[in-house]
Amino acid sequence: QGQGALLRARYAVDVLVQSSLFDSPETGFPQEDGRAVSLVGVRGARLVGNVLRNVLADTAVEARAGSSDILVDGNAFFDVQEGVSLGGRSARQEHADPLSTAEATAVVAVNNTFVGAVAFPFVVAGCARCVVAYNSYAGAGARGAVVSRPGATGAQAPGAVSVTTGLVVTSNIFAFQGAVPPALLAVQPEDQGDLVLGPNLFFATGGNVSAAPSAPSLDLALARVDVDPLFTSVGGRDLTLQPGSPALGAGVALPGLRRDATGACRTAFRLAAF
Repeated sequence: QGQGALLRARYAVDVLVQSSLFDSPETGFPQEDGRAVSLVGVRGARLVGNVLRNVLADTAVEARAGSSDILVDGNAFFDVQEGVSLGGRSARQEHADPLSTAEATAVVAVNNTFVGAVAFPFVVAGCARCVVAYNSYAGAGARGAVVSRPGATGAQAPGAVSVTTGLVVTSNIFAFQGAVPPALLAVQPEDQGDLVLGPNLFFATGGNVSAAPSAPSLDLALARVDVDPLFTSVGGRDLTLQPGSPALGAGVALPGLRRDATGACRTAFRLAAF
């Protein structure tokens, strides 16, 4: 119940955070600097199978200040302001790599689930070669599925702001509970140059997402829009797919990401974590 993250790793190597609970059940996390897991200049980390909840005013998981080779896999997020921040803004003297032009590199968010009040499941800020894939979102109050913001750079980088490059967003389900968000995707123009958008499913219980703006615009030949993913029970926090779900067999294979949230091998590449 003080300022600062529950777990902060600074300039560490080969970090493993697994099967842990991060929670503040009575009042939520502090209003300022209330992150659950903060990775600052970390080289190699795996956050696997954790539960993060009641991060009401900040980011549940962030990787910034030159963090690289970070895997955020199979975690459950409940009632968080921001789920996963791929990159961020760091003071130049804080940056682990003073020559870097990226705030984070090779951050992979895969097989995660989001339920409850979740405004921003994914935020990218100056992230290079980062991946958002096979995630299942069934939250309320979303402001966008994936949002990009300016990142910071290292002390000797040519500019004060870094842009996101090589971002891949594919095989996710974004099922908004209630109102359609102001934007489906809000990726800034400077972050779109080599953005890869694979098949993703967008649905809202309270309206048609096809009418919502998106930056960039969705390729309707790839995206599944306004179709119910048929989660087993959102209220029961069971985001497995029912038989007949349009997400079954609709995903794509990604190198090195062959297992789902249960650890089972993906043989038919569906959208979603399970």
